[in-house]
Amino acid sequence: MRSQTGISSILLIITSAALTPGLRAQGNEPQLPGLTRGATHERRTSDLPGLTAVTSACPISDDPNYGATPADPIKVGGGPMYVMARSLRFLETLRGPSGQGLQLMRLGSFDGPDATMLDVYQVAYDGVVRQLYVDGYRFSAPKAPLGFVCGASRPLDPPGPDPLETRRQLLRLAATRDAMAAGPISLDPDGSATHGVIFDHVRLVGKAFAAAEATGHPLDVNNVPSHISRPHFLVVAYPLACNGSPIPPQSLKVSDANGNSPRAIKEVRGEQIRDLVQNVIVPASALAVMYEAELAIPGQVEIQYATGCGSSPPTVVLPITGEAGRITHRVAGRVPSAVTLPPEGTSVRVQVYFDFNGAPHFPAYAGGLGALADAAVAAVSEFRADPPRVNGAPLLQVSMIAVTFQP
Repeated sequence: MRSQTGISSILLIITSAALTPGLRAQGNEPQLPGLTRGATHERRTSDLPGLTAVTSACPISDDPNYGATPADPIKVGGGPMYVMARSLRFLETLRGPSGQGLQLMRLGSFDGPDATMLDVYQVAYDGVVRQLYVDGYRFSAPKAPLGFVCGASRPLDPPGPDPLETRRQLLRLAATRDAMAAGPISLDPDGSATHGVIFDHVRLVGKAFAAAEATGHPLDVNNVPSHISRPHFLVVAYPLACNGSPIPPQSLKVSDANGNSPRAIKEVRGEQIRDLVQNVIVPASALAVMYEAELAIPGQVEIQYATGCGSSPPTVVLPITGEAGRITHRVAGRVPSAVTLPPEGTSVRVQVYFDFNGAPHFPAYAGGLGALADAAVAAVSEFRADPPRVNGAPLLQVSMIAVTFQP
């Protein structure tokens, strides 16, 4: 697998596809490149006598290249977590042209065209051997390749969102100018930032991209350095103003609603804070702590000062309160003419990001009637929302939206 998937693999160079004794290759199969071994698996499906192209349970492609060449693979989607299950779910429905059962064996995978990865399956029946190419990273309703039929109706719904791609989408949005310009989150619920501020991960990514751009060495959003891309947030506690004299913070602690604190990565003061978030102006005696998490919501920040101000205690506890986002403009799904809805209607779930201005980004089918996936995604593209907020400041978070369809 590619390195960005986080899945390591052992390289095995294969000069040609091995054929089981007694089997013959059909046509001129393309020579395989070097394959990664991955998880090799085999299946044997049963014969279905009498099955023909006329009685096939799925459409049959009339393109001889479909599934037979790397340029036109069978696109089952699902990403690295689900590619094997989705591939076998479809391939196990295939039969030879007269219902012959198949011997299926995964040979390996390789980097295909259009920055995707393809799995290669050896498919055999009655002395015929074919190679089928399967794309687990893109989706299009699968058909039977020419020369095959389907013995069961097990249509694949579009895959749900890929967690790895969802993460990459967040980084892309965090690198936009809106995120770069976003001010910090006030530690004070009234938005005054009297006691300090929070930079969540999105704001830190935005600041990092802005700083790199200002130096003339912009960051590549498709290859964000790990120290920027890994989840982390920064809390900055300001000195306490007391009768014109500042009282510096001695320590700060963030905890969630259950009293658990994320792991602290680094603690710095004053000018050193600018090493963690560029172009920020803070008081000389400010204290900053970086934590290994997105953000503690709901939660609290406890700041311990050197002394209290007058009769006030030296410890200040400030809540981190979240406010859910809300849809401000919603449209109903438009039912395609070929789809029949149940009498009571239905709904389809769509994952989406709403930016700080409430515009949708990267809507993706997440569940429900698969035939309505494209219509649901199209509907959400017209939605608008007030994004979720923490202490009054907008957040960039993934949301799950239900799109309704009525007959």
